[in-house]
Amino acid sequence: MRPDSARVFHSVWGRKLLTLVAALAVGILIGEGALRTWERLVVNRPRGISADTVDLAALNYNDSTVRRRRADGEFRVLSFGDSFGYTVVKYPYSYHGVAAEILQRSGAAGIQRDVRIINLGEPAVSFYQYMEGYRYWGSLIEHDAVVFNVYLGNDFADVAYNFVRDDAELNRLFGPLDVNLQTGQRRAFNVPRKYPLRILDHVLVRYHLWTKNMGQAEDTGRGPYNLALAELSEDKYYATLLSQMDTFDSRRQDKLTRGFFALTQFLRFVSEIRSQGTKVLIMLAPNETQVTSDLRRDLVERYGLDLEDFDFELPAYLVHESARHLDEEIPILDLYAVLSCADGYGQDLYYGRDTHWSVEGNRIAGESLARAIAFSWFGNQSPLEAELDDCVQRQPPLGGTPAASPDRQAAFRGHVEPLLCLGSWDDAVASRAPSLPALAEMEPAQGSSLLAIDKINSVEFDNVVLGTPIVVSGDLPVFTVTGWTVDEAAATVAGGLYLVIDNEYEYAANYGLGRPDVAAFFNNSEYRHSGFEVRVPVAEVGGGEHELSFRILTHDQTAYYDPRIRVRIRIE
Repeated sequence: MRPDSARVFHSVWGRKLLTLVAALAVGILIGEGALRTWERLVVNRPRGISADTVDLAALNYNDSTVRRRRADGEFRVLSFGDSFGYTVVKYPYSYHGVAAEILQRSGAAGIQRDVRIINLGEPAVSFYQYMEGYRYWGSLIEHDAVVFNVYLGNDFADVAYNFVRDDAELNRLFGPLDVNLQTGQRRAFNVPRKYPLRILDHVLVRYHLWTKNMGQAEDTGRGPYNLALAELSEDKYYATLLSQMDTFDSRRQDKLTRGFFALTQFLRFVSEIRSQGTKVLIMLAPNETQVTSDLRRDLVERYGLDLEDFDFELPAYLVHESARHLDEEIPILDLYAVLSCADGYGQDLYYGRDTHWSVEGNRIAGESLARAIAFSWFGNQSPLEAELDDCVQRQPPLGGTPAASPDRQAAFRGHVEPLLCLGSWDDAVASRAPSLPALAEMEPAQGSSLLAIDKINSVEFDNVVLGTPIVVSGDLPVFTVTGWTVDEAAATVAGGLYLVIDNEYEYAANYGLGRPDVAAFFNNSEYRHSGFEVRVPVAEVGGGEHELSFRILTHDQTAYYDPRIRVRIRIE
């Protein structure tokens, strides 16, 4: 081919390529415009809430329609919690429905009227969302009382390890799904805004729906169970339970400080509600490992744990003791004893490998809740006029209080009591870490290490375009970097981590947070506490662009690795 022919060839194909790119761009713009118009006119019109009613099922809460104004003669309770509050069973079989039916049927003192307990629980939330949920729904729906279900398996760790952001919005997990979890029918949904193009937002949500098998309308013939029921693989099931063991590990309590602070703020909030005349009650829901001795043995065999390191009543004790210091009039229903009793009789309280209460577990929790409400709110000292489980009748109405052993008292004094007097989360407390050797005193290490960044604030690092600065709001007091790292050469956890900014500022990480997923991926139990969190004061760093790098200390803290990962941020 002659040179002039080659130029013509490349020119023709160049024009074709440009035409193709232009057509693709025009198509995307037309599609984007059509999608935004459809959202504005069809999807994003107000749904689920009218002037008079709230259709909770349309919002994917595990409940039905409720009028905003309470009917004459109705006693109405708002109920909040995480997935244990949401439940994997339909309303008549959930502890909300069971308790309401018992109270209404028994005619407990002071409740000679219809009883309605409204289920506003939602998965993947913790203390801050319980408070925000009540602020929102409490102002929208008339009510007489409120129940908060605190899940002892992970409510502390979810906050401490940043698994649930403090400012996480309400109804973010099930709300956007395009399938009704009670009926299996498709419904309109609102896709979260994450990318400049809405097409990308929709593609991402569809991908998540497909991978989680939550976007398909299914046969609802599951009897009392709803579509939130999702049994895990054996490995995932045990890894989930292992991840919740930190709450009971007497050696890990210092890592849960942010969760304990959230508890103190939550208890102050509950006390304020009570002081304003609304009846309140806190339920403490134990996880399956606490209740089931056979499961504890399985975890010991599978992961080589030492049960002497764990106190399965410790988190409940810390809640009781914190409430005693802040407001001892707050009634607390501890379900540990009654569920342990029922498990001892062979009752199947948790559903297979789902980790949540079965119909039986919800029934016993509902019977206990009915007794606690009658006793705490209406002074009913006698048994309810209803058949209750023997284990329920055998326990005190509030389930008792864990004994104050020396180790538990020491845990409270060392990790919770200092937080009771704090009105706000002090950045110095948030960023505190064990004392680390100064980088200037160490030499670079030979060998290798592993480092993964999960998030910078709420931005997932996997979604960051390389070379593009991550924008951080200058209005925030701090920005947070989370992830995990290990000393690969030593095949164990690192000795710590420093975040270095512009080769000038050094911030020690809070290292050693629970990461059972990392241990499972590498099949190395030594990696179980390889997570880190660094909180950086924005004002100290200043506005503009900055470069972030990392120094990973060897396990013995004698040297450091530089993984050569550089991240750019822009504070504006």
